Amino acid sequence: MRNKYRTKIHKLMIEEMGSKDDNGTSIGRYYSGGRNWCSEFVSWIYYKAGVPFDKGSFTSSIAEGLDGDWMHRSTDRIVNWLTQRDEYIVRGQPDEWYEYTPQTGDYVFIGRASDPDRKHSGLVEYAHPDGTLHTIEGNNAGRPVARYQYPHYKFNYTDNGPANGIILGIGNRRG
Repeated sequence: MRNKYRTKIHKLMIEEMGSKDDNGTSIGRYYSGGRNWCSEFVSWIYYKAGVPFDKGSFTSSIAEGLDGDWMHRSTDRIVNWLTQRDEYIVRGQPDEWYEYTPQTGDYVFIGRASDPDRKHSGLVEYAHPDGTLHTIEGNNAGRPVARYQYPHYKFNYTDNGPANGIILGIGNRRG
């Protein structure tokens, strides 16, 4: 993804800090009133930054009355979209997984070591040289948009404290 998009994505993520699902009553928000709005947060950020998904599942219940197919309401849909475009790196693909350094704005697929059915979406803020991945996520355990850290994210197979998950894949958005 070109630098201008990464900068815009970062700015949008920061502006959303503390926001929460409010049934779409905030002008310009991505919220749909859904229970799991983490993927909606990611979709909205990409849309507003000018690098939207396509072939999504838009409904008119979203604020602003936006029209289009940029909304992907689940981690599975986002991962499939990225995989079809060869933009997804799965944990366990040794060459790509260990060589790629996530960039600001990349998609993060998060699971829980103790619950393989848990699926969660987030966005990379930055990868620290010490191996900690810094993310911004909406609806992590029902909380508002906030920052999270995943220490030793490439090697860790246990939950990471407050972040409550492990990184299962990275979407290398090329824009």
